Amino acid sequence: MQTHSLYDESGWVFFFMGENSLRYKTSLDERVVSMKIIKAMPADNYCVTICFDNKQSVTLDMKGKLNAIRFSGLRSESVFRAAQTDGKSLHWPGGISMAVSEIIELVSKQTDVK
Repeated sequence: MQTHSLYDESGWVFFFMGENSLRYKTSLDERVVSMKIIKAMPADNYCVTICFDNKQSVTLDMKGKLNAIRFSGLRSESVFRAAQTDGKSLHWPGGISMAVSEIIELVSKQTDVK
């Protein structure tokens, strides 16, 4: 699924994914914080698809993060594929986690912002 994003003059970011769009403000606000993760689906090449309670989903490419000390434990494919969620964050064995706000921030950096 190809994802595009754009900023409007009010500071909102729109992610367009097929017929659906996910809208959030660039600063942390209630819309981002109130989103709940309902499912995490690890896939090949260190990508994980994250489904939210608003029926939107994003695919996060973690390859670029594997060299960071914080995420180095995810280099093991079995650890990466053990991703779970408590609704507020993604969690992996070894205490590695990412909150919803961090996931949205990372996705916005991975998309082609025009």
